[in-house]
Amino acid sequence: MGFRILLFLFTFFGYSLAFGASPTERVKEVTDRIIAILSDNSLKSPEKKEEKVKLIKDEINKVFDWEEFSKRTLAQHWQKLTPQQKEEFIKNYQKLLESVYSDKMNAYSGEQVRYEGEEISEQNSIVKVVVLGYKGADIPLIYRLVQKSNQWFVYDVVIEGISLVNNYRSQFNSIMIKSGYEGLLKAIKDKIEGKGDAIK
Repeated sequence: MGFRILLFLFTFFGYSLAFGASPTERVKEVTDRIIAILSDNSLKSPEKKEEKVKLIKDEINKVFDWEEFSKRTLAQHWQKLTPQQKEEFIKNYQKLLESVYSDKMNAYSGEQVRYEGEEISEQNSIVKVVVLGYKGADIPLIYRLVQKSNQWFVYDVVIEGISLVNNYRSQFNSIMIKSGYEGLLKAIKDKIEGKGDAIK
């Protein structure tokens, strides 16, 4: 009897893990929660702005893989960093991307979101999304995801044809070549604080 129970549990949980949420389901789940936050009338007053931003960032953090964002953005420079520098970079780059993405989400004003399909290739996938009728135009988004521990995590977002990773990779590469890691870290911190223009 004990063996049968163990076999059942192994089979059941193995099946659950193997057939977790699809890439589209992962993106949709978090997007729906963010839209609910943006649509919450109790969070629309100016004094609730910080609380709303924090709630949005909390949702983003559930599906965004900041280490993957960092690795893919720094490319060949990533391996040159010490473990401490990697940790420091991830933390600051996360703050920058959270700010950029939450600003984009804050522009939402009730538009419909349409999911146009997904493509999966081994451990990677893309999810195609369109925000309908934003300021009179449809805005295409592409989420790029990687599978880890049977879950899908976002490592890049393409907004109107512009990849966050590719955009920052080019800029960060130029800064690293010119000013090194410390120069790049300073530029990121300045951007977060709204003081610098080295990063667009």
